[in-house]
Amino acid sequence: MSTESAFNKRLRPETTFDRIEGVLEHLNLPPGFVEFVRKHRRLVMFCVVTLLVAIIAGSLYTSYLEQQRNKAASALSAAEEKSGAEKLSALEKVAADFSATSSAVWAEIAVAQQQVKEGAFDKAVQQYDAIISKEGEKSPVWPLLVFGKAGALEGAKAWEQAIAEYTILQNIKGYETLGYSGVGRIYRQQGEAEKALAVYNNFLLKAGDESRLQADKRVMEAEIARIRMMMESKE
Repeated sequence: MSTESAFNKRLRPETTFDRIEGVLEHLNLPPGFVEFVRKHRRLVMFCVVTLLVAIIAGSLYTSYLEQQRNKAASALSAAEEKSGAEKLSALEKVAADFSATSSAVWAEIAVAQQQVKEGAFDKAVQQYDAIISKEGEKSPVWPLLVFGKAGALEGAKAWEQAIAEYTILQNIKGYETLGYSGVGRIYRQQGEAEKALAVYNNFLLKAGDESRLQADKRVMEAEIARIRMMMESKE
């Protein structure tokens, strides 16, 4: 039969809880609260242990996510340094291996951009569509995705669809100029100078006196003057 030692006494739950109660009393907590802790000591200890486990688990998970983000960023940076088919393969691997990170989204966008550079416009449109359907309109990169898709459609000479995408950009702050210039450019490629002028003039009306659009407004005014000169020279 084992004898009781001072060490065993220190490990007793009752002794530990007595100390906790003493601390509670020194904190000048309401007597009702202290009494509740005494009466429900097992429940309180269970809650304390559960809270500690949750805090530790949360900390470990946060650390894991941070490590994944760092690995994804490094992998994306390395993939961007490659070229051609090797670059596409590396970017697709980043998107697959780190799907829960922002680097994966940028890798998917980079894949679409690379496809546009290589003239694979239909594939790029499909890639942008897949990202858009996954990210949704509330995503901060949604306007960039719309712009990318519009450019891919323009490259594929899907004029009407490209115009529809550029028109969306006309109503997004920061992308208005891209939207109007994109539609105007398509009309010019189609030989529709009058329609292009109408689009550019609509931009001037929208820009008005808004300071952030004044530089773009001057560029658009110069484009209008150039188109009018070309039209007059043909008369």
